[in-house]
Amino acid sequence: MAIQDRLVVARRLVEDYSPERLFAYDVSNRDMDFLRGLASPGDRIVFRRGGRVAPDRICAVRTRTGIVLARVEFRGHSLVLLPGEGRHIEPIELENALGLVGVVAGTHVLLIPR
Repeated sequence: MAIQDRLVVARRLVEDYSPERLFAYDVSNRDMDFLRGLASPGDRIVFRRGGRVAPDRICAVRTRTGIVLARVEFRGHSLVLLPGEGRHIEPIELENALGLVGVVAGTHVLLIPR
């Protein structure tokens, strides 16, 4: 992975997390299918590597087409990308429960509005 930019965040905002385990994504228009009502284009989301997957957390999910930012839920052998406003559910099939570790790149710890 190449670092494209650096984001400076006050340590007190992320004090529970080790800096080397944090990374950020800028929310773009393409992310709005799953983030509508949660975030806006231009916002930044700071993630920590790993973390607990829960429907109330935004995750950075690895897919065949790249990283997708979405809330997720684990159902059986699928990781389900939960919809933003007006979108359908989209499952990602997993080989087994251990596959979850490789699919979820990180869970959000901080949303910075633009």
